[in-house]
Amino acid sequence: MRQHLPIHRMVEAGTRLLSRLRQGRRHGGLGLAGQNVKMLKTFTTLLLMSTASSQYQHRLPQHLLRAREAVMAYFRPLLNSVGLTEQQWRILRLLDDRGEMEAGMIADLACILPPSLTGILVRMEKAGLIHRGRDKVDSRRLIVSLSNEGRQLTHEVAPLSNACYQQIKAHFGEEKLELLIGLLSELEQLPAPQAVSEGRSLSMAQDD
Repeated sequence: MRQHLPIHRMVEAGTRLLSRLRQGRRHGGLGLAGQNVKMLKTFTTLLLMSTASSQYQHRLPQHLLRAREAVMAYFRPLLNSVGLTEQQWRILRLLDDRGEMEAGMIADLACILPPSLTGILVRMEKAGLIHRGRDKVDSRRLIVSLSNEGRQLTHEVAPLSNACYQQIKAHFGEEKLELLIGLLSELEQLPAPQAVSEGRSLSMAQDD
């Protein structure tokens, strides 16, 4: 499997090639004989690999977004029919599975930004789906729990949601689906990104 080479390797190869070409011209030749031809091939290969890698970098987020949309197309009609948003459904399932939870943990597990979660919880409480209250020991902690109505709705929708999942599994294949979920779980564990200083320095040098 080919691995993407650092961009500085490509730049160094190109610099050496251009230097030899200039030397060849000074001596009345094209400077493309022997080693220079090999360097030209190397430079071309690095350039193609860099271009392919750049295309792949753009494709990964797009594929993930499109895959999400393809999956949610199975669930959205169901959620719309019962007047729930995707975020509200994730919260209901979490509370049904785990019991009462602190709001910050809900935000983390349901993948909802804390500022957005506040408004969602307010609307869910007004709809009678949840209860909100302050922790008796630490009043700074907001505790959220399911209401009877919220629990009943969750139990009514859950089998229908599972039927949507079974359709996806039937179309995609159980083994591939398990493999995909495993790979996505690994992808979620990526380490924190490092600052891309090299690319920034190269861009500044080109601008100069």
